[in-house]
Amino acid sequence: MVDVVLITSSSESLIKLSVYPYLRLGYLASELLESGFSVKLYDVDAERLNKKKIKRKLLADNPSFIGITVMTRSLPFVYKVVNLIKDINKETVIILGGPHVTSDPYIVNQMGLKYGLRGDSEKSFLNLINKLKNKNEIYDVPGLVFFDEHNIIINEKTVLNKIDVNLSNAFKLFNLKLYCDIVFPGVKSFTLDTSRGCPYNCIFCSNHSKTKVRLYEIELVFRNIKILVNEYNVKWIAFVDDLFTFKRERVIKLCEKIIEENLKFKWSCLTRVDWLDRDLLIIMKRAGLENIIFGVESGSEEIRKLVNKNIPNNKYFEILSLCKELNIKTLNTYIIGNPSESYSDMLRTIIYSIKLDSDLAHYQLMSPLPGSPIFDTCIAEKVFDSEVWNLYMQKKIKEPFFYPKGKKFFFVRIIHLLAYILFYLNPKKFVVIIKNVLKLLLYKLKQNIK
Repeated sequence: MVDVVLITSSSESLIKLSVYPYLRLGYLASELLESGFSVKLYDVDAERLNKKKIKRKLLADNPSFIGITVMTRSLPFVYKVVNLIKDINKETVIILGGPHVTSDPYIVNQMGLKYGLRGDSEKSFLNLINKLKNKNEIYDVPGLVFFDEHNIIINEKTVLNKIDVNLSNAFKLFNLKLYCDIVFPGVKSFTLDTSRGCPYNCIFCSNHSKTKVRLYEIELVFRNIKILVNEYNVKWIAFVDDLFTFKRERVIKLCEKIIEENLKFKWSCLTRVDWLDRDLLIIMKRAGLENIIFGVESGSEEIRKLVNKNIPNNKYFEILSLCKELNIKTLNTYIIGNPSESYSDMLRTIIYSIKLDSDLAHYQLMSPLPGSPIFDTCIAEKVFDSEVWNLYMQKKIKEPFFYPKGKKFFFVRIIHLLAYILFYLNPKKFVVIIKNVLKLLLYKLKQNIK
């Protein structure tokens, strides 16, 4: 018997090229382990778990508590798993957490459950299960979401304003050989965060904590890097902070420590072009930087202003040119179907993306995530009902997307597909993506054989 099982989300898509670990579950698991609980992690995508496999594992482990992280796109999967757990053992306590619960706590009740947690839950999850185990009152647990026939408790989301330097991640619970990244395929990969939060408020982002940026101590970040590289032989680390270069001097200090210790690994990060300069890029490259992901969103400066991303076109050209000069690869992301976009604006985004000439490009439709300004706009303008994600969870409707007034979603989707076709028609781009896919598939095949 296992005390606690933690289950990741999954969109259940048939093709999963990149597979990343759920870092927050690792932090949460570490708190549990240090308090004497036995813990297992079910990484659904990495282990390719279907309903039958999950059932078999749960019957073998027979956990008292199950924590499930809920991503918005994963609602149908989580709903299915919740009902599976109820069928196996109605006494098992299920606790939901993650970005969707933080933004939409009523989803706990809509799944027929009692317990959820909002915000940074490393401490509050341990607090809650201790109280439940000892039959103590739970109402004061920070971030608690609780529903029964007599009470509805939705406490303020938990925010760790200062990240404890002793915070640890239970890396040993992850099967590290199963993670891979299409950006740098063929090697053992993992992700790390060095901060939480974002200073911006882009209309499409739920930014679940809605707080200032909270930085991990450099000692903590560097310790985690050394563990992954030296103990687990990780060759690629994707830093997943919303704005990795938020503190310039801090990034320089981290890079200097990596260079000084001669740690051999490659890495990527997410940031904005207006938070970079030549000298910073140079030392990041020396420390192993291989790839940067930029959210460009649109080829129109006016549209970018409307989505709260006020960056001029020439700044993207400047930084992308610097990256090429320094042999730093880039992946740009774009949204097709921003508010007020005409079809011409969408096509202009495709042309602009081709001119920027990043190594890779990703185009996505506008997803109105709960907690995001675009979701609130959709509700206010009656684009769809506030229960839209509940309906999606129950598979009564397909995944909802926002698209501009007066436009037909069919044509927006056609332009979205056209963007990929036109960008990757470039023989060099096409060869890069095919090589990456083949390397990634070969790596996955080798791991499965082992």
